Amino acid sequence: MMKGKDDKLAAEFGERLRKLREAAGLSQSQLAAKMDPAKLVQAISRYELGQQTPTLGIIYQLAKALGCKPCDLLPPAKRRKK
Repeated sequence: MMKGKDDKLAAEFGERLRKLREAAGLSQSQLAAKMDPAKLVQAISRYELGQQTPTLGIIYQLAKALGCKPCDLLPPAKRRKK
């Protein structure tokens, strides 16, 4: 993948994370508290801003803390044209 595509995916992920967090009525601090204590509020902020991409394990932890499926956090896959 090219860097530009990675940046776009990170931004889309961050937007979905923020919307799901707000829909759950959680602040970034409250979401961080529901996860592994080593995960800081700053990391959630960086994910939402598209400045950092979470690992697969973090995506699963975020989904569990938000009460959603991991796929709900991911941008939809684009279909290839045949």
